[in-house]
Amino acid sequence: MKTFLQKIEEAKLRQAKANKHKNVLDRLNASPDMFNVECEAYADLMKSKGVTNISVMNSIVTRESLWNNFTAIRAISDFGDGRDTYSVSRSAYKQINTLLGRSSNPSKGTLDNQRRF
Repeated sequence: MKTFLQKIEEAKLRQAKANKHKNVLDRLNASPDMFNVECEAYADLMKSKGVTNISVMNSIVTRESLWNNFTAIRAISDFGDGRDTYSVSRSAYKQINTLLGRSSNPSKGTLDNQRRF
């Protein structure tokens, strides 16, 4: 079984080959393939660490400095508490929950704002 880092590296290589003739601005947008690979890798990482809550996993990914491995699905979120929190994007949150076999119920906090980083 491939590790999540191996899956991400393979997807990055596929994306680089596909994008080699596109301009730099086009390459800044994540491909659907990369989005799906990163969601799968994130779900796999959650399973391997025994984590069932995406918010808890976001904290682990932050603490272990792993966000650079998830550039297609990462975001900075404001849950109305006046501070920015590193997290997965709304669409990634839904996809990860689907991969984990759960409904994509909203997180405990109310998401006021979200932006990519």
